Amino acid sequence: KQLETAVSLNPYMLEPQLDLASALRQKGRIAEAIEHYRKALDIKPANIDARVSIAELLAETMRRISAEDSVSSLFVE
Repeated sequence: KQLETAVSLNPYMLEPQLDLASALRQKGRIAEAIEHYRKALDIKPANIDARVSIAELLAETMRRISAEDSVSSLFVE
């Protein structure tokens, strides 16, 4: 909640965006985390942490989707 307040008070500051994105990621709120990492990139496009984090989250999501598809195909006759 404090991080959300910090972001709302300072939407153009990099660190609150990154901190909130990281906290959301830890809670498994992936889409919201990506949104805040992207906002961080709007503030500082060259930010490596945000770029790497987005790439990792998208890769994890794709692996999860692939795994779910593989498991569901086991039950199709």
